[in-house]
Amino acid sequence: MNGLYDGLIYIRSLLLKMQSLNEEEAKVVQQMQRPLIAQRPLHKVKKEKSKIIILIVVYLLIIITQTFDLSFTLYEDQKRALEYDMVDDKAYWVMTHDEPYPGYDGELTTNYGTALVKAMVAMLPIAIILAIIVIVIARKINKKENKRIEEFNLANAAIEKDNQRIAEENKGIILYKEECKVQIEEIRKQKCEIANEYRKNALTWFPKDYGYLSAVNYFINLVENHMVTNIQDAVEKYLTYMYRAEVTGELKAIKANQTIMINNQRIMISQQEELVRQQILGNMINSANLAVNISNNAKLTNIQSSAASTASSMAQMNSKLR
Repeated sequence: MNGLYDGLIYIRSLLLKMQSLNEEEAKVVQQMQRPLIAQRPLHKVKKEKSKIIILIVVYLLIIITQTFDLSFTLYEDQKRALEYDMVDDKAYWVMTHDEPYPGYDGELTTNYGTALVKAMVAMLPIAIILAIIVIVIARKINKKENKRIEEFNLANAAIEKDNQRIAEENKGIILYKEECKVQIEEIRKQKCEIANEYRKNALTWFPKDYGYLSAVNYFINLVENHMVTNIQDAVEKYLTYMYRAEVTGELKAIKANQTIMINNQRIMISQQEELVRQQILGNMINSANLAVNISNNAKLTNIQSSAASTASSMAQMNSKLR
């Protein structure tokens, strides 16, 4: 017995070591699944120049359109002034001379270039004032844009600092995963050694289909209680125990199902009783309504008979009076 007991204790020690290594490997593998920390993307910083460009374009359009508009007005004024001069010259000739009017001897042509130059000179103060306004607005826009870019730069600096921290943490995670790989390899090496030892020292006498702790612990309990002296008897008793446990479990399941069926039947009976009670109550209400209807019909018949007799009496009285 001592040989069998010592052998079972030895097998249990191997199984406990294997179980401990399996748990340790599962724990290391779970720790190894730690993901890398994602880094935050930087804000895209680009100075916005479209507002200033639009402002300059609007300024140029205003100056150019107003200049050309004024130049056309001055050109038309030149033509009207020439017409007035010709009329005045002819009227003066007629008033001061007896001879026929020889024609206007002044400049008969108008120059648009002169009108354009005058318009440009006239628009120069307006252009300067508008240019000053544009410069002030552009500076405000630029100041606001610089402030926005500065805020983005500060935010990017904070993100870069945080990303550097994340990068260092990721390096630590990668190193830790490498250490976990080494630990897993070492654990698997130990498991392989235990498996080889188990095959070498245990499978020569211990049945291969019962190499798990619950069975071995049951075998040890049998030996400690002097119920078996060899492994074959221990296996037979273990099989009997497992069969009984299985049957007991099935009986428990059957009893549980029976309990559920009984409870369902009780619920169905209570529901049927409730339906009968409601039906009786409905019949009572219908009987009461029928009695009321019969009483009302009887009263109505009496009223109709009284009305008929009253009408007959009145008819007889009328006939006597006639």
